[in-house]
Amino acid sequence: MESSAEKDLDLMLNSTPFNPSDYLTEDETVDSFLFETIEGGDTTELMEAIKEVAKATGVKKIADTTGLNRGNINQIINSKSDPKLSTFIKMLNAMGLKMTISSAE
Repeated sequence: MESSAEKDLDLMLNSTPFNPSDYLTEDETVDSFLFETIEGGDTTELMEAIKEVAKATGVKKIADTTGLNRGNINQIINSKSDPKLSTFIKMLNAMGLKMTISSAE
């Protein structure tokens, strides 16, 4: 009979980490994912969510669409660079997204 610690170790060694970008394959799923994140109001979480969408889209596709190099895109999605708004909007568009603003009700 396996001990609890042995079962935990077996589970850790034989499971794969959860990767949100694996599930961001449909527009509706991406929309819901980002909407819920935005509603939370945490900008760090929002950038993490956008990073997952970028990974699901593919950095190469974003680079090809925007004309930005992959290194810059990786720096932006890994929060090592603070992009201009125009660059951020280009990246969103390349991911099939658009940014809209409405009044806070």
